[in-house]
Amino acid sequence: MKKWMITLMLGCSTVMGFSQVEEEIPEPPEAPEVPEKKEEPKFETSTEGDTTRIRIGGKEMVLVEDGDDVEIYTNSKKERSEVAVSVFGPGRNRVFQGIEFGFGGFSYAEDFDTDVPDGMEAFEVNVSNSINWAINPFEVDVRLIDEYVKFSTGLGYNVKNFSLENNYRLYQDGDADTIAWAPSTQNLEKNRFRVGYLTVPAMLYFNSSKDAEHAFRVGAGVMGGLRLFQTYRTKYFEDGQKHKANVNRGWDANLLTLDARAVVGYSGFNLYATYSLTPLFDEDHGPTLYPFTVGVAFVNIWD
Repeated sequence: MKKWMITLMLGCSTVMGFSQVEEEIPEPPEAPEVPEKKEEPKFETSTEGDTTRIRIGGKEMVLVEDGDDVEIYTNSKKERSEVAVSVFGPGRNRVFQGIEFGFGGFSYAEDFDTDVPDGMEAFEVNVSNSINWAINPFEVDVRLIDEYVKFSTGLGYNVKNFSLENNYRLYQDGDADTIAWAPSTQNLEKNRFRVGYLTVPAMLYFNSSKDAEHAFRVGAGVMGGLRLFQTYRTKYFEDGQKHKANVNRGWDANLLTLDARAVVGYSGFNLYATYSLTPLFDEDHGPTLYPFTVGVAFVNIWD
């Protein structure tokens, strides 16, 4: 009996062993996909004395310790445009785009001559009070030899003021269809002729460096103008009352003008001079006067 029971138990354990061997072992689960890591902007720091520089990507922050205080500066300078023709490219040498302030006067002959001839005392100009200004919002510059030799054109708005020195009043002589003048019976505190133009330059200029902020430049060319307005303004006091007058039409200033123009400058500053190649007034409708201006220009080289 014992032998039979032992034999039965051995047989059962053998069958169970085979069943365990034949049982399928489950495969381990697949590992989850790890998302690709995005490249972080490059981060750098450096310290020199009291100055610490922190760079993240293309931007830089500078911390300067001054005793117990810390001054912070930031810089994200744009790269200079490399295209040959540019309207808004940053950091390029430019000669026109910006603003101008200067002073003007008259030459009384085609060849430059500022001596007032007899009979022209009414057009003697107070240069220090004859302020000229211009806003030049657009410039197209063309590289001829990289940034060293360039050609530029653009679009601007220019106003010329001529403050007349002597106490003469201008008027329109309808019979002769021309401008006339006579001594004023009042003491004129303001006696000014003013004209405004839409301007287009054509300039060739030379730069000493590709870096516009550290470049010397010299240039020359011409600037055409389309007259937008003309006005003659006077102001005087009589019996304690102020009298002002503006006459805006009929002065026959030339509709189209052409000025010779020269500049010399450094970085964002130019000294400029212009001399008109066309007279201020139409031929046979006014005196022969050739305007000139000198001044300073603040040029947009940074964008």
